[in-house]
This record gives sequence, C-alpha cells and structure tokens, in this order.
Amino acid sequence: MIRGNSIAAVCLLLLWGLAACGAGEVLNVPLKDAEERLLKGDVEFILAADISQLNELERFNAPALFYSGLLAAESSPSHGAALFTLALGSSSPLIQEAAAQKLVPLVLDGPDTALAEGVRRRFQGRDRIPAGSGSALKALELAASFALGRYAAVSKPAEGASPWEEVLYLAARLALAPKEGDAAAKALDGAAAELAGILFSAPTGDIDRWVFAQGGASPVSGFPERFGAAEYAALAGRLAGARSAYTEGLIHFKTMTGEGRELFFHYPELLGDLGRAFQFGGAGEEGIALFGEWDGLLEARTDIPPGVLGPVRYRLRYFAGRIERQRRRYAEAEALFTRALEAAPDAIQEDASMWYILDTALSRSGVRRDSFERDLLPLLRRFAPRWHDPFYFEDVLDRLSRLLAAGGQWKAFVEVFALLRGDAGGGIAAQYAYILGRAIEFGLLSSVGIGAPAEFFKFARDRASGALYYRALAASRLGTALVPFPLEAGEAASPGAPESGGEVPPDAAAPDQARAEFILGFFRFGAGRFAYSYLRDGMGELGAADLRALAGAFHQDGRWAEAMRVAAAYLYRPGYTPARRDMELFYPRAFADLVESGARESNIQAPLLYGLIRTESSFEADARSRAGAAGLTQLMPATAGEMAGRLSRRGGPNYAADGEPDLGDPETNIRLGAFYLRYLADYMENPLLAVLAYNGGMGRVRRWRAAESRLPADLFLETVEYPETRDYGRKVFSAAAAYGYLYYAMPAEAAFAGILK
Repeated sequence: MIRGNSIAAVCLLLLWGLAACGAGEVLNVPLKDAEERLLKGDVEFILAADISQLNELERFNAPALFYSGLLAAESSPSHGAALFTLALGSSSPLIQEAAAQKLVPLVLDGPDTALAEGVRRRFQGRDRIPAGSGSALKALELAASFALGRYAAVSKPAEGASPWEEVLYLAARLALAPKEGDAAAKALDGAAAELAGILFSAPTGDIDRWVFAQGGASPVSGFPERFGAAEYAALAGRLAGARSAYTEGLIHFKTMTGEGRELFFHYPELLGDLGRAFQFGGAGEEGIALFGEWDGLLEARTDIPPGVLGPVRYRLRYFAGRIERQRRRYAEAEALFTRALEAAPDAIQEDASMWYILDTALSRSGVRRDSFERDLLPLLRRFAPRWHDPFYFEDVLDRLSRLLAAGGQWKAFVEVFALLRGDAGGGIAAQYAYILGRAIEFGLLSSVGIGAPAEFFKFARDRASGALYYRALAASRLGTALVPFPLEAGEAASPGAPESGGEVPPDAAAPDQARAEFILGFFRFGAGRFAYSYLRDGMGELGAADLRALAGAFHQDGRWAEAMRVAAAYLYRPGYTPARRDMELFYPRAFADLVESGARESNIQAPLLYGLIRTESSFEADARSRAGAAGLTQLMPATAGEMAGRLSRRGGPNYAADGEPDLGDPETNIRLGAFYLRYLADYMENPLLAVLAYNGGMGRVRRWRAAESRLPADLFLETVEYPETRDYGRKVFSAAAAYGYLYYAMPAEAAFAGILK
C-alpha cells in the first residue's frame, strides 16, 4: 500500500539538493524561486535558458528533472532531452528507466551526435550511472554507441534482453559486415533473419520506424544494404497499415508477394498486416485468390515449423473469410472461418473464429423460424459449451436478441436462453432473462412450460455479472430493492488489506509500491496529463490498494475519465469487494454545481444528466467526436445553436450572443445539453425514448417507435436497429441508477420510473 509520506520524502530530497547549492542562482533564477517553480511543474525558466546551462540543474538529482523534462519536451524536444539526460543520475531505478526510454529514439534519430556524446559520458568515469538491471538503460548505452558509429562497442545482450538491445546489436553486426561477395558477409544472413524475426513477430512501434528510416538514409554503414529489399517493403507496409493507409501499404506488400512471400510464411504477424491491407485496401478479390493459392502451397511445405505453420494457415483462412464477409459472400465466408477454427492456435483465435461464424450466419440466414432452427441453433449448441470467454460473444448475442425480438421469435428466444443460463452466458444471460420475463408478462409468449415472469426477473436481478440496467429493471418488476454495490465508507483497513475495506484478492498481497509512487510523482510535479500512459500497460501488476490510491490521484487532478479506467482495473478483480469510495471513483460527481443547476433549471433528474454526461464524454470537457459533436454532453454545433436560441427566447441566457455557443465551456455545454434533453422528453413523452433520441435522432426514433408501437418502451429498446443507440440507452440509465443510489439516496430501480409504459 502506498505510504502517504513517500512523496513528501521526494520533496525533501529536492529541498536538500537546493539547500546544498547555497544562496546562489540556478539558470538566473533565485534558488527559492527555482524550487517553487519545479515543484509546481512550471518550466518556463528552463525553456528560456540555453541548453548548455541546464547542467546547473544536475545538483538537484531529484525526480523533478524527469517530470520537468516531459513538460519541457512539449515545447522544446532539445530541452526535454537535456533534462532526461540529467534524470539518468536519479537514485530511483524507475526514473532512470523512464528517462532512458525517452532518450533511446532521440539519440538514434538526433540531427547530430551531441546528445549521443552527452549520454555516452553519463555511462563512463567515476560518475557512471548505477545502471542496475534496467533494460532501457542498457538499450540507451547501446544506442549512444551506435549513433556515434562505435559499432564494435555494441555488445551482445544477455538472454531475455529488451527488443531495442537485440535490434541494436544485430544492426551493429550488419553495419560492421564486409562487402557483398565476401564469404564472411554471407555468414551474416543469420543476423538479418534474427532482426526480421524481432520486427515481424510483434506489433508495430518505434523500433520498426527506426529500422525503416535506416533504409532511406544515406548509408554510413552496411546496415541498410544488408537488411534486404523485401524486409524494407514489409516494414513500409506495416507502418502504412499502422496509420490506416492500407492502399499505400498494399503497394509495398505487393512488391514482395513473389520471392519475398517467404517472409509471410515464416512470420504470421506480418501475414495479418497483409490480410488487413487486402481487406481495407480495395483489393479483396485479389487477396482471396492469393491466400487460397498460398494455403494450397503449404500442404507440400516441410520446412516451416509446426508452431508457425498453424498460425500461418489460420491467418490465411481467417482474413480470407473477413474479406468474403465484407463482400457479403456469407456462405463462402462462413466456410473459411470454419476452416480457420480448425487451425486456430490458441483460445483467443478460437473465440474469434466462432464469433465470425455466428455473426456471418446471422447475416446469411436471418432469424426466420426455419433458418434459425436449421442454421443458427445448431451453431449455438455446438459453440456455447466450447467458447472460452463468454463476454467476447455479447455483441453478437445482443444482435441475435434484437433480431429475435424484432421478429417476434419468442420461442427461439427461450431456446437461446436455455443455452446461456449457465456459465456460457456470462452477463448477457441477464438480458435474455429480463426480456423473456417481460415478453411473458406482456402477453407475447405463453408461460406454459416455460415459467412465470417472476422466475426470469429473479434470474436477471441476481445475475452478478449482468448489466446493472437489466438487474435494476428486473428488481423494479419484482417490487424489490436492488443493492448494486455496498455503501459502507471503508475508511480504515486492517494491515495488508485494501483501503476499501474489501477482501484482499491474491494479486494485492505484494503491491509494487515504488511503481505506484512513481506514477504519483506525475501529479506532484504538475505532469498529471502524462501519468496514464506510464500506468496503462502495467496496471495488472499493481495491487488493488495501490490502484485505488492512483485512481484517487487522477480524480483529484480532474482527470475523471482516467480515474474511471483505473478504478475499473481493480473493481472487478476476483475476491475484491468494492466499497463506497471505489464507486465514487468509478462514478465521479464531476462538475457537480453545473450538473445540478442544469438539471434543476431544465426539470430533469440530476442522476439522469450525470448518466448522460458520463456516457457521452466521460467528463472530458474537450471531447470531440468524428461527427463533430463537442464537449461534455457531446452536442452538435447546429443542435447547440438551435437550443441556445430556444433557451434565450424563454428568458434564459443567450449562449450564442457572440456567434456559435462555446461548447468547450462546461457551463454552456451542460446547460444546453440539459435543455436539449428536456426538449426531447417533452416531445417523446418517455424518458427512455428521449435518451434514445438524444443519440439516434428524434425523427429516426419516432419512426422506429411507430413501427413497434405495440411494445412497452423497454421492449421497444430491444428492437432498435442501431447497436450504438440500443447500448447507449442501457448505459445512460445504468449510470443514472448508480448516481441516484450513490449520491441521492435513491433505490437503484428508481431511475427507471416512467420508462416501462
């Protein structure tokens, strides 16, 4: 668990460093002022200094140098690099590693060798960096030698080294190689193959970009020439795909589909890049023909290891299936996905194949009674006991639910629920149970031989993994109270227990306190906006107590979306019992005064407005969608302008007095969003329909409603054509139930009052 005085110790270290300097100045700033500005993350005085002067800061030897480097690098990469270099001398291994990670690409891509020289000096002499076992530090030392042309000094890395270390060593070997034709040069083919194995067996990143840049540079060594034309074409294709330039990527890949195809046969990850290029690059028919040809060629290959052959076959069939599905050739796609399933190398790929088979069968057959029994039901019976992660299939099962409900196929609904009510159903079984209960209750399905509505409602309410939306709706139909999560304060905790007061899960026994404190340092030094990127990939290694403290730091810094993500990373761990504070982090009461005043003035419930904002923007005031919706309530500019005019004419403030409303301003955005929701509620005559119209458009929802006018609003939602709009309604009301329960002493099911008519 994080100790509260740890960051204070960091500050004392900085103060000690400053005091040791005497009463002079640093970068022409009095020591006291420099101290205060560094602690606040104010680096303007650093940016105003000449790079050569920054060594004056070395005496501080504090984490502030790294965090300040992040801030300075936004305006001046050279100032940032200088501070990262100084931060290498920190006593914190985590600071050293983070600084080294920032410096490796800067050293290799720098316009001159000055940075590399400076870094190299840090690894020499009496002041040598205490490198410990940090892989980034080792990679940085090799990078400096490589950038300075000291290829012989790039030593062979130890087993388990980082990809950067391995790539730099192999690149140095290739750079030192004799000219073509020399027998010794031919022996280096293995180094090129090793390099390709590293690059083409992992997702695209900085390493790929650097190696590719060597091929386009003026060769100062033999490295660019030794790697090979096919390898550079593959890198170019991968990098184009990483930025979604699939047509460009396909041009590069096509140069290597002859002799260069061997790369695809040995690196399945690379074959996936080619598959996506064909699928999204406008050459699907060509891709299907080529993949089919290659799949046939593999029958006679004995030189490809079985551990590679399976993944290659899987990708050839899987991506050919995706292309056929995109072309609406559903029977062909389903056959290819079935063959892909036979070659799937692991559980994830098996689930992916089964998902596509089910989704394609839905598109091919629909849900008429005859086609459902002939095509879909046998697949569900075959796959439901076999799939590994039930939550992976929730979207396709939701799609099936919608088609069955819209088609009135209630008996088929019963058959699907029978397959899902066990472990295979995951959380979506609650959805099927609630819908069935309502269908019986509403007279759409006889209860004879099936069960009374209350039985289905009890199942949905008590399904712990089910969505709060269905659990609360089921509770409302039963007339019982739902406790979605405990509300005890959880202020204190026994030694070794999470601060929430919940049970200690196995992964919380030995939290990585140093790493958690490293993340907290971002907030201490005004660099909170960088913190999540350093935390994201390692959250699984942290205990629940530390993650809870970090979620609190994001929350305190006004980074509510990130606080919610961190809270989600531990809330649902096995054995963890969340308490009130955990749920407050997951459902933050951000912009409280503005939300409550906006709700009050528009005569809507504050929990509902909170639920809408959380769903729309996760409380990010500068959020903007691809369609142009902006701000906390994600209003389109035209809608905001219309609402501003209506509000002004009713005697409210004129938010468009100076032109278009400022949707980046929280007050303006919340007030207009609340007013718009009220406007929709007045016209739609049901809060659920109003929320659906907020997302899907009033005209569209009214047309949908007219076609299903016989259904109550909650069952109507299940027939809505757009998956995004269906899920939007569920998310908004689930969040509204949580906010009402947490902050307004409302039963969770009270949020659904009025929507069931």
